[in-house]
Amino acid sequence: ERDEDQKDYRLKQALREAQVEAAELRRQQEMLLSRAQLEQTRVETRLQASQQETNHLKQQVKRLQIKQEENARLKARLATTQGEAAALNRNSEAKRSNLKQRTVDAHLLQVRVAQLTGSELDGLSFSQLEELERLQSESLRMSGVAKYNSLRGL
Repeated sequence: ERDEDQKDYRLKQALREAQVEAAELRRQQEMLLSRAQLEQTRVETRLQASQQETNHLKQQVKRLQIKQEENARLKARLATTQGEAAALNRNSEAKRSNLKQRTVDAHLLQVRVAQLTGSELDGLSFSQLEELERLQSESLRMSGVAKYNSLRGL
């Protein structure tokens, strides 16, 4: 019986040691689970922040694309406007040149009429004098119209 008691005592001691060891293992397991949950929370938080950053960057890319498209449209409009301005400048230059020529023509006609002496005018018929006056008036009128148009920007 003594052997039995000793055997029971050893078994009880082994059971107590196993229970203490099991309790220690449970405590370690709970600690590891707690750490794992904490790490999982950190990873999920980082993932969420990363997804938010990704969404923010996607929105920035979309805004940049919209701005690039807008810049392209503005460049196209600028090129068109510059082409139109160049055409207007060429047209204006041509009209300015035409005005200068008409002004010179009117001036030359006025000089020629002023140079005519009375005897030269005497030799002209009434219809020729009327034609000369009409040409002088027409020249002045055309010069005035050309100047008016150039001032209006036509």
